[in-house]
Amino acid sequence: MANASEPIKSAIVGFTFMGTTTVLGHPLDTIKVRVQSGCRQHLFRNLWRGLAFPLLSSTPNWTLAFLVYGSTLEYLERSAGQPSKLITSHALAGAFAGALWGCLINPWELLKCYSQTNRVSAAIAFRTLWGKGPRTFTRGLSFALARDVIGVTTYFTTYEYFKNKQGMTTAQSGALSGMAVWCGIFGFDTLKTRYQTKLTLHGWKQTLRDCRTTSRVELACTFGLLVARAGVLSGIGWWAAETAADKFDEMNK
Repeated sequence: MANASEPIKSAIVGFTFMGTTTVLGHPLDTIKVRVQSGCRQHLFRNLWRGLAFPLLSSTPNWTLAFLVYGSTLEYLERSAGQPSKLITSHALAGAFAGALWGCLINPWELLKCYSQTNRVSAAIAFRTLWGKGPRTFTRGLSFALARDVIGVTTYFTTYEYFKNKQGMTTAQSGALSGMAVWCGIFGFDTLKTRYQTKLTLHGWKQTLRDCRTTSRVELACTFGLLVARAGVLSGIGWWAAETAADKFDEMNK
C-alpha cells in the first residue's frame, strides 16, 4: 500500500509546491519579465496579468516533472539495490525532470510573457500567437531546455544536500536551493524571455547581442529581487508541500 501510494503522494507534493509559489510569486515575475524584455513603461501596472497561464500549466506540469524525478530516483535506487545517497543520482533524476519540464512549460511561458509585456488578456495573447502559426509555440525551446535542465538539476541536488547532508529543515533547504537555482539560471531565463517577447530575433547570438541593450543596473536589481523572492517562496512552498505530504501519510496510516 505504501509503495502504491507513493506516486499519489509525489503528485500532491508537486501540486502543493507549485500552486503555492505560482500564486504568491506572480507579481514579481511580471516585473522580471518586463525588465528582461526591455518593456519599461508602466512597469508596475497590471502585475497579475498572465496569471491564468502558469496556473493552468505550471502546477500540473511540475507535478508530472516531480513524478519523473521520483520515478527516476526510485529506478536508480532499485538498480543499486539500496537507497541512493549519491548527489549524482539526484542530479541525473533532476536532469530528466528538467528536460520534461522545459518541453512542457515552454509554450505556456511564451503566452505568459506575451500577455505580461503587452498587457493583454490570455485570450488575446493566444489568438495573436496562434495567428502566427502553430510552430510559434515552439519558440524559445532551446533556451528553456538549457535553463530548466540546469535549474531543476541544481534545485533537487542542492535541496538534497542541505536537507539530508547538512540536516537543515525543509523550509531552510527549500529557501537555499531556490536561491541557488536563480543564481545559476538568471542569464538563460533573460535570454529566453527576450527571444520569446521580441519575435524579430533569430538564434542565440542575435538574442545575446540584443540583451546587451538592457540596463545592467535594472538587470542587477531584478536579479537581487529574484534571488530574495526565490528564497522566500521556495521555503514557503516546500513547507506547504511537506505539510500536505504529512497529512497524506496520516490519512493512509
